[in-house]
Amino acid sequence: MRMPVGRDGYCWFRPEPVGGIVSKTQEVAEMKHVKSTCAVAFVSGLAISSGAASAGISGWDILIQMGDGNAWSVANNPQSYELTTRTRIDNGHTVYRITGSWETSSWAGDWEIEFDPDPFVSSAFTIQNLTGNLAPFTVTVIAPSIALSAPTTMTGSISGTVGDGDGIADQFGNGATVMTQGNGRPYYEALVDGADIRSLYAAPQTNVAPLLGTADIDTQSYINEVGPAVISTIGIRNAFMLTPGDNASFTSTFFIIPTPGTLALVGLAGVAAIRRRR
Repeated sequence: MRMPVGRDGYCWFRPEPVGGIVSKTQEVAEMKHVKSTCAVAFVSGLAISSGAASAGISGWDILIQMGDGNAWSVANNPQSYELTTRTRIDNGHTVYRITGSWETSSWAGDWEIEFDPDPFVSSAFTIQNLTGNLAPFTVTVIAPSIALSAPTTMTGSISGTVGDGDGIADQFGNGATVMTQGNGRPYYEALVDGADIRSLYAAPQTNVAPLLGTADIDTQSYINEVGPAVISTIGIRNAFMLTPGDNASFTSTFFIIPTPGTLALVGLAGVAAIRRRR
């Protein structure tokens, strides 16, 4: 568990020692968490907590896949996460927040996602490569959405961190290396009903960290672009290669809203329906 220690009362956390020692992996994960938690606070419309009680909602998942193997599902492993809710100040909507962590023989990860079916989704995670080889990882976040007619307006972003997790130079002579996959997939893809509709950090990309250090992956974004219709889900896919023993963290966002003209049509349709019922 992370423990808040003040400084604005929200954004800054310190790792809880394991056996009295804060590991390098914890430090990297917490550096990521500081950045991602502040970002989540912003994109949630300055949301306020509505309590720690879990609230059920379906249609979401976090899928972690290494190579061509089967994806590991967070939603199918309830022991790996906690689901809480809070209320957005700007519109009163419920925001769902999923936090958790898990470790396999090949990777260790922690995550924090938030979504509102209105819709928006934000994703923040750290993956550590526990294999002895350069390995490809794909993390896909899926969130439920209300149906929206085209055209819509979409906004999104990605930033990240790469960190040396073992104090050993990697095969490229760096402390840690993260790069796009050989299949040409970018670091970031925005998804609507499972189809990728916008990307950031197109391949090829490489980001490196020094021994015993970390390095930022600068923010890329798009703002108020024309988007598609939505039937039932939106999401974010992050794909990357990571050197053994090392950490990669990514914070991504995706918003999609009706255009003003679409809202007007929806409003007229509602008025017409009311009149027909009368």
